Amino acid sequence: MSILLIRNAQIAVLDRIVLENWLISHMKRHFRRLCRTLTEPELADFVRHGVARANHYGFTESKYVAKWLNLMALLGRRFDEDPGCSWIAPILAGSQPSAIKMEDLLDAAQRRVWGSRAS
Repeated sequence: MSILLIRNAQIAVLDRIVLENWLISHMKRHFRRLCRTLTEPELADFVRHGVARANHYGFTESKYVAKWLNLMALLGRRFDEDPGCSWIAPILAGSQPSAIKMEDLLDAAQRRVWGSRAS
């Protein structure tokens, strides 16, 4: 009988693939119109870009990465670098935990996009 050995690097790759697939499904479920304009490879690239940008700012939990993708879908792929979204920089530069930062981002985005705060 042989023993199957799975290395940490292999587990990390599998985790990344599972997350990307879940995020692609999330995007297709919640942003149908955007997803209809993208090919499968473009959508996968959109998700990979979003994961990288979210991770860059310390958003590593899948729920926060998904919310980052929501912001990308609403504000643009590079909203964090967009001069028109300069209101984002102070939030991202803050030292708050990622949960609070994301809540602040979502609240600020809602005020900017819809002109009100969520209840």
